[in-house]
Amino acid sequence: MKDAQNILILLKCGDEAAFRELYIAYSPSIFSLGYKVLKNKEWAEEVVQETFLKLWIHREEVDTEKSIWPYLYVIGKRICFNKLRTLRYDQQAVKELYLNSVLMEEENKVSYNELNTLLRHSVEQMPERQRTIWKMSREEGFTHQQIADKLGLSAHTVKNHIVQALKFLRNGLEKSDYLYFWTLFSFFSIFH
Repeated sequence: MKDAQNILILLKCGDEAAFRELYIAYSPSIFSLGYKVLKNKEWAEEVVQETFLKLWIHREEVDTEKSIWPYLYVIGKRICFNKLRTLRYDQQAVKELYLNSVLMEEENKVSYNELNTLLRHSVEQMPERQRTIWKMSREEGFTHQQIADKLGLSAHTVKNHIVQALKFLRNGLEKSDYLYFWTLFSFFSIFH
């Protein structure tokens, strides 16, 4: 008892050898505590490091008349519970992020499907010649010249029909509050 008391007195005075002696004596027990609670070796090692860091920082508050073990045990246990709380919070945050991304993905699918339905409906409302040229261009991938050759028109006439079809679709999308999608759609149809 006298020897343990002397080590604590030396610790309070900032003696590193006394600190090392306490570390050697108690770190396996703190590790066991951390591993028992956290079930992870790396985290248990962190508990040991943090426990002894707190001991060193608060060494002047140590009661030299009492055993150091209960003091170290309480510090270690608090660190374990704080780690568990942080892990639970992190897991909850990950779950929420995942759920939000799934919901956003579903919303995007719905928006895409709505837009696709609206576009198909709008195309069906076009005049017959315009609709035919539009489908040949956008759905079948023909060039203006190929369409002109197949339909016996000039390439310029085909281009005019496509420009008119784009205007027709834009008007339909503006009325449906899909102007944002129209901007994207227009951008990509320029390169077609």
